[in-house]
Amino acid sequence: PDKDMPNGFYIYNPDNYLTTLFLSDETQYLIVNWEDLSNHKSVTKQELIEHLKEYSKAPPFRIITKGGYVQSIMEQYLP
Repeated sequence: PDKDMPNGFYIYNPDNYLTTLFLSDETQYLIVNWEDLSNHKSVTKQELIEHLKEYSKAPPFRIITKGGYVQSIMEQYLP
């Protein structure tokens, strides 16, 4: 069964939840666009990795999954 629920909610079950998520060629990687905070910037997986090296502590991300595969990884803006 799909563990995702509408509106970003999910069923939290620490004893029976996926511990590994898989990326696919269709996975979208989105980071905060500091020049236009109303839009995220789409980047490649490698660009996301390089972007994360700029932080001492990784920013929060919203990860959307479907059937154990990551559909998108979106950096969340923190003021």
